[in-house]
Amino acid sequence: MNRRFPTAVAGAALLTSVLAAPAHAAVDFTGVVALSNCSGSVVRTPTARPEDPALVLTNGHCVKLMAPGEVLVEQPSSRTFTLLDRRGTGTLGTLTAERLAYATMTGTDLALYRLGSSYADVEELGSRALLLSPEHPVAGAAIRVVSGYWKKTYTCRLDGFAHRLREADWTWEDSLR
Repeated sequence: MNRRFPTAVAGAALLTSVLAAPAHAAVDFTGVVALSNCSGSVVRTPTARPEDPALVLTNGHCVKLMAPGEVLVEQPSSRTFTLLDRRGTGTLGTLTAERLAYATMTGTDLALYRLGSSYADVEELGSRALLLSPEHPVAGAAIRVVSGYWKKTYTCRLDGFAHRLREADWTWEDSLR
């Protein structure tokens, strides 16, 4: 059964909202985490409160290579994340998931973990969550992808969207080009 994460309008929109920051915004490793095999970010919705459990956004393939149509919802997890300092050269601490809230490689490649730490806890470590935008990114936007795994920032410009992108057995919708 294909279940959708109830608070997400579209997984791809969540991911691209984090990546497509305004061209004038300073971008560093604030809120970025390193996983054992991937990168991610501590993210929050506009309505999240400081005492709410913090969320980490990463890719579905960072959980596992899922079959087309496979969706994981509210699974127990003890996955750990290394919270990087703003320069990406040091660490501020280790965050631990309590749940894998949602993961899929169908329609988008997305995973969202719920941590045992709150947003206030993350701030006490010296970082903060990145705010998810409900706005769809626009063509021409400057993009900076901050990789916690590679400890490097990649830059490019969004030149459009691929209505449907296929890679091996997976199909993603509305992908950045």
